[in-house]
Amino acid sequence: DDLKALRHAAAEQRDFDVVLRRELPAAFREWAVAQRERAHAQFRAMLVAPRTGALFAALAWLPDVRRSTARAYHSEARALVTQRAVAALRPKSSVDELHELRRAVRRLRYVGEWLGLATSEAKALQDELGALNDAAVALELAVVCPHVDELREWREQLARRVRLHSEAARDTCKRAMLPRRRHKP
Repeated sequence: DDLKALRHAAAEQRDFDVVLRRELPAAFREWAVAQRERAHAQFRAMLVAPRTGALFAALAWLPDVRRSTARAYHSEARALVTQRAVAALRPKSSVDELHELRRAVRRLRYVGEWLGLATSEAKALQDELGALNDAAVALELAVVCPHVDELREWREQLARRVRLHSEAARDTCKRAMLPRRRHKP
């Protein structure tokens, strides 16, 4: 629970950090900067809280991960990616389902890297799904911004970008999930 709370606090700040790297309408930028500062203050407070210190101390006592455990987790992560990919590739799948796929791919990639396995396809899929997530988050923030009426055209642009990234992510996923043909010598 503590790790989830820490991740959530970091994610909120990250969302604003990512959005603020782009060219933005002035009214939205002003609002987003203030929201980012609020999120940053909350995250900073969480980092120095005694509970977080205790969490980090407890994590230091965890035993090293065995390769056999990592290999087993890699198999589970690969199965989860396949399951999430099937859901994400359905004709009426949502951006949320693609985001769940991204999270599963990230876990698969990182354990694969730890094991020394090739992860270029997972990285490509994670990058494409990340671009989709960034556009979707920007759209969500544009909708909750108090200057929503001034942002209609920009929201429409973001919605188009979400659709384009959704299609590209599905295409990348299909290519990554297709079984490999073995070439005969």
